[in-house]
Amino acid sequence: ALSESGLEPPALRIALGFDCTAHNRRAGQLVFSGRPLHASNNGGVLGPDPNPYQLAIFMLGKALEAVGIGVETPVRCFCYNTVPPPPRESRPNARAEHASDEVGGAAGGRAVRNAARGERADWAEPVVAVGMEGALSYYNALPPHIFRGARGPGAAGGLAQAIEYGAAIAHSDAADGATRTLLLLLTPGQGIDTQAARATLHAAQEVPMSAVVVGVGDGPFHELGRLATAAPHNLNAVDFHGATSAKFPDRALALE
Repeated sequence: ALSESGLEPPALRIALGFDCTAHNRRAGQLVFSGRPLHASNNGGVLGPDPNPYQLAIFMLGKALEAVGIGVETPVRCFCYNTVPPPPRESRPNARAEHASDEVGGAAGGRAVRNAARGERADWAEPVVAVGMEGALSYYNALPPHIFRGARGPGAAGGLAQAIEYGAAIAHSDAADGATRTLLLLLTPGQGIDTQAARATLHAAQEVPMSAVVVGVGDGPFHELGRLATAAPHNLNAVDFHGATSAKFPDRALALE
């Protein structure tokens, strides 16, 4: 069906956004033994105990493979709901920040730094990774301060900002000859300004973009569900852990 609709790469482009909101700190009571969803002790690899974001990246790669999208398909990665980095002189993890620059070259470094400062309108080009394996490397190389996370009203509007940013990517993709952009957003799914997100989705309804918001925390995901119901033309909401509890999780996630 994807092939018949002209939705195979490079006609289909993929973008992947990571929600760094403070809600990640308390959304893993059931799915991650009470740890913050971004917590990781695996030394930059998937490891035997991946956090929900790492697992979701890996499984999304398997899901895309299940519908015929190659493992080397470029994936544009970005972060949202971040907070400004600490002063450079107090940063013990400058090496990790440098590593994030290397994942996508100079443009990737700007994207990480600008997103960390909250400069939504000037996020520059997203980091281009090779497949979901490259996306996982991008995620693992992010500097720790990225995960301190925005909170309050600023975080509530983060999903709307990420969709707006995805729409800008889709506009650029269309000008480059793409048929559609698939925007994948990984989020704990709580504390969302649904009114702002609904307005952004409405404004983007003519953009050749399909947004899939994947809830990777404990839930409930009723806010995401209401959004998907209100905007069925360009948004789908997925309970990641519910979808991947099936016998064939890659296929189940692909169908979702």
